[in-house]
This record gives sequence, structure tokens and C-alpha cells, in this order.
Amino acid sequence: MKSISSEQVYRIKELLSQSADGVYYGEYGENDDYQIAYQTSKLRENLVNWYEFDSNAEILVIENGCGALLPYFSQKLSKVDVIQNNKIFNEIIADRCDNVNIIEQELDKFDIGKKYKYIFVDDDFQFIHHYGFTLEKYIEFLMSLLDKKGVLLIASVNRLALRNFNGWFENKTLFSQLKNNVEEAKICYTKSDFETILAKLNIANYKFYYPFPYKDFPRTIFTDESNHFMDFGHHYNSIGNDRYKFFDERRMYGELQNANIVEYFSNCFLVEIGKKQAQLCQTVFAKNQYYIGKKYKVVTKIYKENNEYYAIKIPLSKEAKNHLEEFYNDSLQMKSTQHFNYIHYTLETDGSLKMPFIKGKSLSKVLSNCLYEYLNNTSQTKEILYSNLKNELTQLYDSMKSDAVLCTPDNIYNEEFKKYYGNKQIDQSLLCFETSTLDLHLDHIYKKSNGTYNVIDLDPIALFNVPIDYLMWSVIESWIYTYVKNNKSAEKVISTKQICELIGLNTSFIEIFNMWKGNHFSDNNTKSQLVPFYSKEYLPKFVDYSCLKDAGILKNSNDRRTEYKNNDCYFEMTPQSNFIIYGASAIGGAVKKILNYYNYGHILGFIDKRHDEISFAHDLPVWSIEDAPKNKDIIVYIGIKNVFEQEDIAKLLVEAGYHNILFMPQAIIRGEYNPKLKSISDVYDFIINLKGKDLSKIEFLTTKRIPQTIEFEKIELKDNGIVSKKDNQYIVNMPVQYLFTAQQHLNPGYPWAEQSIISLVPHTLLYNYLWNGGDDCSPLYVNFCAYGARNSGVKMTEGWKRNLIENRLTVLSAMKKSLEEDFDFFMRNAPEAVYNSEFNYFNMNGGRHRAALFVFENFYKMPVVIKKESYERFVNKDVIKEIEQLLNNVHIELINPIAHPYFYSLNSKRPQYYQLVIKKLIEFLSKKSLEVYDYIDFKNHNFALVSSDHGELKRTLYSCHFGINQINETDEFENLLDKLFYIKDNKYVSLNECDYLFIDETMVEINNCNMKLNNISKFEKIFILKERFKDSEVLSHLDLNHYHKNILTSSFFDGKHIEFLCFERGIE
Repeated sequence: MKSISSEQVYRIKELLSQSADGVYYGEYGENDDYQIAYQTSKLRENLVNWYEFDSNAEILVIENGCGALLPYFSQKLSKVDVIQNNKIFNEIIADRCDNVNIIEQELDKFDIGKKYKYIFVDDDFQFIHHYGFTLEKYIEFLMSLLDKKGVLLIASVNRLALRNFNGWFENKTLFSQLKNNVEEAKICYTKSDFETILAKLNIANYKFYYPFPYKDFPRTIFTDESNHFMDFGHHYNSIGNDRYKFFDERRMYGELQNANIVEYFSNCFLVEIGKKQAQLCQTVFAKNQYYIGKKYKVVTKIYKENNEYYAIKIPLSKEAKNHLEEFYNDSLQMKSTQHFNYIHYTLETDGSLKMPFIKGKSLSKVLSNCLYEYLNNTSQTKEILYSNLKNELTQLYDSMKSDAVLCTPDNIYNEEFKKYYGNKQIDQSLLCFETSTLDLHLDHIYKKSNGTYNVIDLDPIALFNVPIDYLMWSVIESWIYTYVKNNKSAEKVISTKQICELIGLNTSFIEIFNMWKGNHFSDNNTKSQLVPFYSKEYLPKFVDYSCLKDAGILKNSNDRRTEYKNNDCYFEMTPQSNFIIYGASAIGGAVKKILNYYNYGHILGFIDKRHDEISFAHDLPVWSIEDAPKNKDIIVYIGIKNVFEQEDIAKLLVEAGYHNILFMPQAIIRGEYNPKLKSISDVYDFIINLKGKDLSKIEFLTTKRIPQTIEFEKIELKDNGIVSKKDNQYIVNMPVQYLFTAQQHLNPGYPWAEQSIISLVPHTLLYNYLWNGGDDCSPLYVNFCAYGARNSGVKMTEGWKRNLIENRLTVLSAMKKSLEEDFDFFMRNAPEAVYNSEFNYFNMNGGRHRAALFVFENFYKMPVVIKKESYERFVNKDVIKEIEQLLNNVHIELINPIAHPYFYSLNSKRPQYYQLVIKKLIEFLSKKSLEVYDYIDFKNHNFALVSSDHGELKRTLYSCHFGINQINETDEFENLLDKLFYIKDNKYVSLNECDYLFIDETMVEINNCNMKLNNISKFEKIFILKERFKDSEVLSHLDLNHYHKNILTSSFFDGKHIEFLCFERGIE
């Protein structure tokens, strides 16, 4: 066990003092680390909460920590003795368990003349060597303390754990766990080591259990018996240390299981060693969950009784007992059908649910075997794979359709349905199951020889109509997530959409199905308690295997980079080197000229993104990255002016196979110290700085070793929003897109409540008039102020109006001066912003004129005062971790900024997207609304969107209370961003309901987005972002005689001259 600091001890005591049963439930705070969870979490009990203890027996626990399992032992057994020679830890144990006997002495001196029914030890055995024990002597000593029916339980890591071969590392060194090192106090054993020692001790009464994924927080417990009929392992998130992943562990576990050797590569063991007369536990398999809610604290286990297998769900809390009873009552109303037999439960007197065990291969196992047979390059072809998947799933789908009943929307979308799935509806009759399980998986479906199906694990149950198309899509989606996601070979072969098309399932409903599923799994109580401790997992593309060897992986406080100590990771630049220059413009030509002057190397040609326009430049060929020559010795010099773009280009080059790259790394631009990256940038700088100089007077760079570019700095999303903290409040630079005026409920009749500060056009147009000499729109501002004046009894004379405008000029002048000379004024006087959990934005209490100034000046962020818990809710760190992992595993080029504090530091291709598109659109619509109604109300308008901006405009419109329909497909990154901002489905509308349309023709191919342009004239307003002087596909389908054209702005995006237009119907 790692040492515990005094701060951690304080936090452990604090957590335990807040928990009634002495063990922490719920979520951990942002400053809690893995060690704190290890010492306090209820999930630690998953290691033993399935074990059949004799409640009248006594147990001795060899403790080495704060006693996370002791509350469980004290509830399950008559007496608990604890031996540990650590006063601080023992005080914590005494506080959390008042019915345990603490023996504070060294293990080698322990002898109280007492025999125990059980002894439990959970450790990595490094400490026993200090007492002169070998593992053999240690087991022999502990066995001597047992009575004649006693059992010793030893939880141990496995030296040959599969994760140790797959990029898991401790002590900064890969593969260090594969060898024992007494000097580093790292002692681990294998299953064979234990079996050999037990044989020497003449012990034959023992059994191995395999906690998975690890003994600290296991979710499942396997045994040698269950390994023959249960899938060993499952998809899991690593916790604790960051790691690499060289291969798909789940798939490898399947291979090892098929070879009957999987138990030797389990990440850990729980060894049950009994005296000759001891009765060993009958449990064959057990499964827990990681949920934070007490309602779901249930362990499901398989056990043997009279040579028959049974399954049972055991509640581990009062809340779980009540939940199982409710579930049992619901199960009595489940209706088995012609093709589907739902498992029957028996409610035991202790609140457990007993059920028959269905042995055999689940549909999930059948399909995964088909997939792996194809991936393993056996005789199976892709056509055979598709045929097998289609046959099995079509039969399942046809059986569903045969047993379903046709229901109208009125009979489907009742309150019970909406409670689980939300408000989004499909406006047509659908085939439905009258009762079903809401968490149906192919793992739970077993096909019988007569073509019917057994369905197990029914919790939770739906006693209302559920469309079978959704159920079918859901089982396919979950199977893809389990067996295909993150398996690059499998992802190239099959997807959810492909399978749906194979079996004839309507794919147009998938977007709605995703919304239903998101609502169903939004229950906070089913959130994993371990999410804050998930490791970052880096895929092999970041690793150069030739450079790993004994170097290990080091990390400092600034980054997570591999430090290499192998000469193979360097290259030399010599007069014999072959060069390719990235960038065929003037800078690329200058680099070519410099290298040619010094006769330094042979320049093969250029790589340029304009390769389809120019085949030659500077008398040399121009290629795309894909078509350029590939050779491991080629040196690529990135010769483009924008240094902020160079690292993204270098990543593309590495993916294409180039590793000898000269460029300007982002870490060097930020001023960070990294010797190897500095070596690369020094050579890059030396060459580019020769441009325009008298080369005859400068000696060229002497030959030197330059680090290859193998791995890039990992993306680590950091909070760049917090300016200062005081007590329970933060001053935060908040995106203006998520700042709104005061709450409606504070003043129900106030027309300007719940409005985006971007919509404060009466203020911004007044500022433009007063400061820039723009159009006189002061009447809009006067009307804005009139509401407050009338309610205060103020007479709105001409003099009052003049004073109002003059006063605004004085205030504007003062604020402008502060912007230029004393920006801290806005920090010192930051307005309070109150979190609105319904809409996930902040309502400002005052500060409208300051907010309008920031909008007027095109600021992207504004300082506000926010409560700590509100800010933490908004930033949504759990999803940030998911996004961070995606960004490190998949190359994603940021198109435009993301309005979130964790994305402020990231570069994008269109950095002014907010100012030129989002702001212009909201201001335009706000002004139009004021011209007609004297107020702003976007709730009665719906936008159809064809965009490729990671959902940024969609989310802003969503916050502004527009209805939304996203026409083009979204990717995983955008879906995660929607999850980050808590986007719900209640504002998604059908395309027929939309009166406004936004299309970005600069980024999206209109013909590929399911948009029927012949219906485009139905929209009242059409916003188009297009390249200037380039024909618009959209406008070619529009009768412009019936539309008025507005030019909102014109600028440059990613080297393109663009214009943002709005066409309004019916305005002559």
C-alpha cells in the first residue's frame, strides 16, 4: 500500500464522519484522489460481499490501511479481530467500527492462543519479507491460526497480469511488475507460485477466485468453473495510474479463455485456502456494480446446489432491498410471448431474488465469435460475417415483430414512457412490446433450439408500450459498444447503422433513439463512483516500440511525454539527407533555396494542401501527404508561416509514417522547457532565420542528432476560466454565450428576463451610435428603459430621454477607459451570475451595461462571480475526462472555439466564429424581433441546421430557447460536447416545424446531408455561410424574387473569403 499523507488522513476522517454506516456512499470531490477512495469507498466490499460467511464465526483481518472492509466484516460475523501496528490507521478504524478488536502489534509477534474460522489478508506481500517470511512460511503461519474448519482468504496481485503486458506501469517503468524486485519492495506472485507452495504444504482444499478488473474495486468475480461458460473479463475503465494500451484486452481474454489458460493472466486472485474439514464457498460467479446510489447496491451471483446452477440477486442495503421487492412485483406482470420467455424470480425471506440459471451461449457470445473468427483471419470472409450477423439478428427482429402489437402515438407516449425516455416522439404508429425490460442486451438473450428465446436479468421493467425498433436498435448499439468500439479492426468492418440496414431496421429513427437512451441513463444514482479516478489510456499510435525497451515512461508536472534513452529515436541531418518541404509557398521556396545554397541534402519535392491545384512549385513536384514518397530516412521541414498550425501538421505526417520532422512544437511556443523539443525547434529556427540574409557570411549548421517525432504532447484539458477563488465563490471568465439576463421568476412580467446578453442590441446599437457614429437607434434603448420607468412612476419626458442618453455616454466613456487602462476594474466589480440548472446557463443579477460593452467590443468572455458548486456543475468534469481521452486517441482538428473554460487554450481553424457567425445571427434576429414586437421571444421559432462547427451554433440557439433540428449527422466529438453542456431532447423538433434554416456551405457537402433542397422555400429566413464569388447550391433552388438579401458580415475563414447572408421571405 502506498503511504498516506497527513492531508489524506484528514480527508479520510472527514468523509467517514459524514457517513452513517462508516463507509462512504455517493460522489467524491475534485480534490479526492485514488488513495482516498481506496480507503473509504463502499465499492471495496465488492471483493467479499458475495462470500458465504458463517455469521456465528470469528475472523482475523491482517490490516494494512484504514479498514475499508471492516464495517462489512463486523456486520457479517460475530467478532472481528484486526492486527496492525499503526496508531493513526488504528484510530481511524476505531472511529468507523466500534465493534472490532484492534491488536496493535507486529505480525511476527502475534500469538494470542486463539483459533479463527476465517483469516483475511489483502496485500502485495512486500511487507512480509521484513519479518523474515517467505510466501510459503507466511501461509503456513496463518494456517496455524485457523481452527479445524478454518479458511484463509488471500487477495493478491498477479505478476503475470494481462494488464502488465498491455501498457500498465508503476514506478515509472513499463513491464516492471513482470519481475519481482525486493529492493523496490515490489513482490508479486503467479497462480503457479501459489499452487506450487500449496502442494509443498500438502494443502489440497483450495479454490481460486479472479476479481475483475482488479481486487481494489472489482466488478465481477470469476472462478475456474465459471471460466468454462461465462465470458471472462469485460470492457472496463482503468483507474489510478495513466497507462498505454497496446491491444484489445477483452479480445485477448477471449483468446486466452478459448485456450483454457485465462486464469493464469487474471489481473489478481482471491485464494481460498481451507483446512481439511473446511467447506469452501459454493459461489461460481458474482457481479457487482459501481453505482453511487444505495438503491442499486445489489450483488448477483451464480452458485451450485445439488449439482444444479442457480442465480440470485442479493440486496446490500435497505434501499436495494426495497428496490428488489418493487422489481419482483413488476416482474409478476411481465408477459412472456410466443417467442420470448422471460425468466421467473422467487422472492426469498431475506429480500433476495432467486432465479434459474440459463447455461449456454448468449446471442452476444454467438455474434462476437463470428466477429473474432473474421478478425483472426480464419477462412471466414466478410460476406460470411455479414450473413451470420444478418441471419441471427433478422431472426431476433422478426420474432419481435411477430409478438408485438401496433400502437398509435397516443398509446405509446404516456407519462410513464416520458419519465424514462423524455418528450421526443415519433409521429406514427409503431410495433411495441406491452411489457419489456428497459436494459435489454444481447448478453441477456439465449436462443433455444426451437427458435424461441430465454431473456434474463429483466431489471428495470417497463410496464408500458415500448417500440421494438428501439429495443432492437438498443441491443445492437450496446453490442457494438462492447465488442467493436475502440477495436480499430472491428470498427472498419461493422457499425450500428450497417447492422440496422442489414436487417431492415429504419435508420431514420436513430437520432431519436439516441435521445431516448440518453434520458434513460441520466439517473445520477447509476453513475459510477469511480469516474473521477479513470486513467487516461493512450493508444499505440503514440508509442515507438523500438524505443521503449528499458527506458520506461516518465512524466513531469507539465506533460505526459515518453522520455526515450535509445539512439534509434534520433536522426541526423547531413548533406546526404533526403528532404521534403511541407508548404509550397514563398517560405517553402526560401527553405529550398537555403538548403540548395549550402548543397545540403537532396530536396525531393513539396507537400501542400493545394496539391490538386499546383502539380509543380519552385521546379519541384507537389504532392498530398498520401501521395508523397515514403521512406523512414526522409526529413520533412514544415515551411508554413503559421507556427500555431505546425504541430497539427506534424501529427498528420507522423500518422503517414514520417518521423524525422523539423517544426515548431506547441510546448516551445508556450515557453515550456523540454530539451528534446528544443533541439527540434533550434534546427527549425536556424534554417528559417537564414531567410533574407547574406548566406555567404553564415556557416551552415554542423551535423547534429535530432530527436525523432514519435509521440506528441498529450492533450490535457485544463480549466482556464477561474481568475480567483474566495470562500465558496469564484471570479470566472465565462463565455458570453452562456450569460443571460435576470431570472423570469424574480419579475414574471419583465419582458427582458432570460435573454442572452448578445440580445442586448438596444445597448450595443446605442454604443455604436454614441462611439462610432452609427445609425441613431437610441429609441430602442429608450423603450428598453421605459418598462422600469413606468413601474417606478417616472414621467418619460423629452428631458428624461436626453438625460438618459447623455448619462449612457458618460458611463460608456468610463467603461471604455477602464478597458484600456484598468481592466482589473471589471474583475473587482464583476457582477454576480446565478446558475440556471434548467437551461445550463447563468443569469446575471445586474451588470447589463458592462455585459453589453463586452458584446459590443467583441469579447468572447466576461468576468462574473459564480458560486463554486454552480461552476463545478457547469464545467462537468466527468465528461471533460471522456473528451480528453477521445482527443488523445483520435485526431480531431478543432474547427472553431468551444465556449467552455476547459477549451480556451485550444487553437482552431476559425477562431472568430463566435464574432462573425453566432453573434451576428443572434443580434440580427434580436433586432428584427424588436422592430416588430418591442421585445424578444425566440421560443416560437425553430431552426433547422446544416453545420460542421462541433455543434457550437446549435448549443447557443438551444440556450436562447429556439427549437432545434440538426439535419446533418453528428460525430462522437459533437455528441460528447452536447453531453458536456447537458443538451436535452425537449427542444428538438421535426423539420416540418422549422421556420428558420442555417446552412454552412463552406464546411458541409449539401448533397450528403439528407437535405431536400426543393423544399427550401418553406423557410421564412435562410442563413447561408458561403464562399464569396462561389456559386451556392442552396441559392440555386431558391426563387430570389421572393426573398430579401441581408449581408450580415464578410471575412476570411481558413484561407477562404466568406460571406454570411440572410434571405428573408416575403420582403420586397
